[in-house]
Amino acid sequence: MKTNVETGLKTKSPFSTNLKWFRENENLTQCKLAELVGSNQKNITAYEAGRATPKPEMLIKMADVFGIKVDELIRDVNSKMSIREFNPIS
Repeated sequence: MKTNVETGLKTKSPFSTNLKWFRENENLTQCKLAELVGSNQKNITAYEAGRATPKPEMLIKMADVFGIKVDELIRDVNSKMSIREFNPIS
């Protein structure tokens, strides 16, 4: 986990937050996701809590399960606005 410089509070990585969001969006339990990617629930819990980081091979497996690119799993969605979210002022 990273420490927020302004608040001093521990913050989760974008990956941790995104993993949980995609897992819940697919209505998967941690156990089921672990089974689908060849891991165990303990690892998935650690990834979501920000206590561990998966190897690149595991990131690829997770992205495949969710039908997304690895980039979508690891990037900070709060710092990047997608084109779909952009509404220019007329």
